[in-house]
Amino acid sequence: MDGDTLFTIGGLARRTGLTVKTIRFCVTYQPAGHFWALQWAETGLYLGRTLLLAGFCAWWIRRRVT
Repeated sequence: MDGDTLFTIGGLARRTGLTVKTIRFCVTYQPAGHFWALQWAETGLYLGRTLLLAGFCAWWIRRRVT
């Protein structure tokens, strides 16, 4: 098999013994204009969760120490 040989998904599945569902991989495309908006939204969610967890930890430690 040289580097230029192409197989169908079914043919590749038969040759490798894998299922078609294992070989096929679906990708969700996000337009470039939406990329940074999604990144900032995700950053905001993680930052909010981090602040809540830090506040809870500070409250819990203060309660245990006193």
